[in-house]
Amino acid sequence: MGFINRRVEQFNERTTQAAQRGPRYHGADNDPRYPSPRELRTFAAVTVDVLLHFGVAFAVAADIENVLFAVLVGVIAYIAASFVHTVLFQRFFGATLGKLLFGVVVIRGVDGRRPTLWNLLRAFFFRAFLAVFGLLADGSIDYDTYGDFLSIVRSRDVRALRTRQPTTWNYPQQGYPPQPHSHLRPPR
Repeated sequence: MGFINRRVEQFNERTTQAAQRGPRYHGADNDPRYPSPRELRTFAAVTVDVLLHFGVAFAVAADIENVLFAVLVGVIAYIAASFVHTVLFQRFFGATLGKLLFGVVVIRGVDGRRPTLWNLLRAFFFRAFLAVFGLLADGSIDYDTYGDFLSIVRSRDVRALRTRQPTTWNYPQQGYPPQPHSHLRPPR
Protein backbone atom coordinates (compact mmCIF):
# COMPACT_ATOMS: atom_id res chain seq x y z
CA MET A 1 0.00 0.00 0.00
CA GLY A 2 2.94 2.36 0.52
CA PHE A 3 3.74 2.20 -3.20
CA ILE A 4 0.17 3.13 -4.16
CA ASN A 5 0.05 5.98 -1.64
CA ARG A 6 3.34 7.40 -2.99
CA ARG A 7 1.98 7.24 -6.54
CA VAL A 8 -1.25 8.97 -5.49
CA GLU A 9 0.73 11.70 -3.72
CA GLN A 10 2.94 12.18 -6.81
CA PHE A 11 -0.14 12.40 -9.02
CA ASN A 12 -1.77 14.94 -6.71
CA GLU A 13 1.44 16.97 -6.62
CA ARG A 14 1.73 17.00 -10.44
CA THR A 15 -1.94 17.96 -10.77
CA THR A 16 -1.51 20.82 -8.30
CA GLN A 17 1.59 22.06 -10.12
CA ALA A 18 -0.22 21.93 -13.46
CA ALA A 19 -3.15 23.90 -12.03
CA GLN A 20 -0.76 26.54 -10.70
CA ARG A 21 0.98 26.86 -14.08
CA GLY A 22 -2.35 27.56 -15.77
CA PRO A 23 -3.86 26.12 -18.93
CA ARG A 24 -1.63 24.54 -21.55
CA TYR A 25 -3.85 25.76 -24.36
CA HIS A 26 -7.17 27.54 -24.98
CA GLY A 27 -10.04 25.38 -23.83
CA ALA A 28 -7.96 23.15 -21.55
CA ASP A 29 -9.76 21.71 -18.53
CA ASN A 30 -8.27 24.29 -16.16
CA ASP A 31 -8.69 27.29 -18.49
CA PRO A 32 -10.62 30.05 -16.64
CA ARG A 33 -11.55 31.74 -19.95
CA TYR A 34 -13.96 28.88 -20.73
CA PRO A 35 -15.64 28.11 -17.38
CA SER A 36 -18.87 26.46 -18.56
CA PRO A 37 -19.14 22.67 -18.28
CA ARG A 38 -19.11 21.08 -21.71
CA GLU A 39 -18.52 17.34 -21.38
CA LEU A 40 -22.17 16.25 -21.62
CA ARG A 41 -22.89 18.67 -24.46
CA THR A 42 -19.82 17.47 -26.35
CA PHE A 43 -20.85 13.84 -25.91
CA ALA A 44 -24.37 14.58 -27.14
CA ALA A 45 -23.09 16.63 -30.10
CA VAL A 46 -20.68 13.90 -31.19
CA THR A 47 -23.44 11.30 -30.83
CA VAL A 48 -25.73 13.33 -33.11
CA ASP A 49 -22.92 13.77 -35.64
CA VAL A 50 -22.06 10.06 -35.68
CA LEU A 51 -25.73 9.11 -36.07
CA LEU A 52 -26.00 11.57 -38.96
CA HIS A 53 -22.97 9.99 -40.67
CA PHE A 54 -24.41 6.48 -40.12
CA GLY A 55 -27.73 7.66 -41.53
CA VAL A 56 -26.07 8.91 -44.70
CA ALA A 57 -24.11 5.65 -45.05
CA PHE A 58 -27.26 3.57 -44.51
CA ALA A 59 -29.25 5.64 -47.02
CA VAL A 60 -26.55 5.22 -49.66
CA ALA A 61 -26.05 1.47 -49.13
CA ALA A 62 -29.67 0.45 -48.40
CA ASP A 63 -30.68 -0.49 -51.94
CA ILE A 64 -27.59 -2.57 -52.76
CA GLU A 65 -28.31 -6.31 -53.03
CA ASN A 66 -24.80 -7.69 -52.50
CA VAL A 67 -24.01 -7.56 -48.77
CA LEU A 68 -20.23 -7.21 -49.08
CA PHE A 69 -20.54 -4.47 -51.67
CA ALA A 70 -23.20 -2.74 -49.54
CA VAL A 71 -20.86 -2.78 -46.52
CA LEU A 72 -17.98 -1.42 -48.61
CA VAL A 73 -20.17 1.35 -50.08
CA GLY A 74 -21.54 2.10 -46.60
CA VAL A 75 -18.05 2.47 -45.11
CA ILE A 76 -16.97 4.74 -47.97
CA ALA A 77 -20.17 6.79 -47.63
CA TYR A 78 -19.62 7.10 -43.86
CA ILE A 79 -16.06 8.34 -44.38
CA ALA A 80 -17.17 10.78 -47.08
CA ALA A 81 -20.06 12.10 -44.97
CA SER A 82 -17.77 12.45 -41.98
CA PHE A 83 -15.19 14.34 -44.03
CA VAL A 84 -17.71 16.72 -45.59
CA HIS A 85 -19.48 17.33 -42.29
CA THR A 86 -16.55 17.61 -39.87
CA VAL A 87 -14.11 19.38 -42.18
CA LEU A 88 -15.94 21.39 -44.83
CA PHE A 89 -19.25 22.12 -43.05
CA GLN A 90 -17.45 22.92 -39.81
CA ARG A 91 -15.03 25.23 -41.62
CA PHE A 92 -17.82 27.28 -43.20
CA PHE A 93 -20.33 27.30 -40.34
CA GLY A 94 -18.01 27.13 -37.32
CA ALA A 95 -19.45 23.86 -35.99
CA THR A 96 -21.08 20.62 -37.08
CA LEU A 97 -24.86 20.16 -36.84
CA GLY A 98 -24.56 18.38 -33.51
CA LYS A 99 -22.31 21.07 -32.09
CA LEU A 100 -24.65 23.81 -33.29
CA LEU A 101 -27.59 21.97 -31.75
CA PHE A 102 -25.93 21.64 -28.34
CA GLY A 103 -24.09 24.98 -28.22
CA VAL A 104 -20.47 23.95 -28.48
CA VAL A 105 -17.82 25.02 -30.97
CA VAL A 106 -14.30 24.03 -31.92
CA ILE A 107 -11.49 26.54 -31.36
CA ARG A 108 -7.77 26.49 -31.98
CA GLY A 109 -5.84 25.69 -28.83
CA VAL A 110 -3.06 28.08 -29.74
CA ASP A 111 -5.05 31.32 -29.85
CA GLY A 112 -8.76 30.53 -29.28
CA ARG A 113 -9.85 31.44 -32.82
CA ARG A 114 -11.87 29.45 -35.34
CA PRO A 115 -9.94 26.53 -36.78
CA THR A 116 -8.42 26.75 -40.22
CA LEU A 117 -8.98 24.16 -42.91
CA TRP A 118 -5.55 22.74 -42.11
CA ASN A 119 -6.47 22.34 -38.41
CA LEU A 120 -9.69 20.52 -39.32
CA LEU A 121 -7.89 18.23 -41.78
CA ARG A 122 -5.28 17.35 -39.14
CA ALA A 123 -8.02 16.58 -36.61
CA PHE A 124 -9.93 14.43 -39.13
CA PHE A 125 -6.89 12.34 -40.02
CA PHE A 126 -5.85 12.09 -36.36
CA ARG A 127 -9.29 10.67 -35.52
CA ALA A 128 -8.98 8.25 -38.45
CA PHE A 129 -5.57 7.17 -37.17
CA LEU A 130 -7.01 6.59 -33.69
CA ALA A 131 -9.94 4.64 -35.13
CA VAL A 132 -7.62 2.29 -37.02
CA PHE A 133 -4.68 1.96 -34.65
CA GLY A 134 -6.54 2.59 -31.41
CA LEU A 135 -8.00 -0.89 -31.69
CA LEU A 136 -4.50 -2.33 -31.82
CA ALA A 137 -3.09 -0.20 -28.99
CA ASP A 138 -2.54 -1.48 -25.49
CA GLY A 139 -4.27 1.51 -23.89
CA SER A 140 -1.25 3.81 -24.08
CA ILE A 141 -2.84 6.20 -26.60
CA ASP A 142 -4.44 9.31 -25.13
CA TYR A 143 -7.94 9.46 -26.59
CA ASP A 144 -8.23 13.26 -26.44
CA THR A 145 -9.28 13.56 -30.08
CA TYR A 146 -8.26 17.15 -30.64
CA GLY A 147 -5.21 17.36 -28.40
CA ASP A 148 -3.27 20.60 -28.35
CA PHE A 149 -4.41 21.93 -31.70
CA LEU A 150 -8.23 22.02 -31.32
CA SER A 151 -10.54 22.21 -28.30
CA ILE A 152 -14.30 21.93 -27.91
CA VAL A 153 -15.78 24.70 -25.74
CA ARG A 154 -19.20 26.23 -25.10
CA SER A 155 -20.16 28.82 -27.70
CA ARG A 156 -21.42 31.19 -25.01
CA ASP A 157 -17.94 31.27 -23.46
CA VAL A 158 -16.45 32.17 -26.83
CA ARG A 159 -19.02 34.95 -27.34
CA ALA A 160 -18.40 36.30 -23.83
CA LEU A 161 -14.65 36.25 -24.36
CA ARG A 162 -14.94 38.02 -27.71
CA THR A 163 -17.16 40.77 -26.29
CA ARG A 164 -14.58 41.47 -23.59
CA GLN A 165 -11.62 41.57 -25.97
CA PRO A 166 -12.32 44.78 -27.93
CA THR A 167 -11.44 46.88 -24.88
CA THR A 168 -7.87 45.54 -25.03
CA TRP A 169 -7.33 45.93 -28.77
CA ASN A 170 -5.27 48.87 -29.97
CA TYR A 171 -7.58 50.37 -32.56
CA PRO A 172 -10.62 52.62 -32.13
CA GLN A 173 -14.05 51.05 -32.06
CA GLN A 174 -16.24 51.56 -35.10
CA GLY A 175 -19.99 51.59 -35.42
CA TYR A 176 -21.81 49.09 -37.54
CA PRO A 177 -21.65 49.01 -40.49
CA PRO A 178 -18.03 50.14 -40.48
CA GLN A 179 -17.29 53.22 -42.52
CA PRO A 180 -14.23 53.17 -44.78
CA HIS A 181 -11.36 55.23 -43.39
CA SER A 182 -13.31 56.04 -40.23
CA HIS A 183 -10.03 56.10 -38.33
CA LEU A 184 -8.92 59.20 -40.29
CA ARG A 185 -9.89 62.75 -39.39
CA PRO A 186 -12.46 64.34 -41.70
CA PRO A 187 -11.09 66.85 -44.24
CA ARG A 188 -11.28 70.57 -43.36
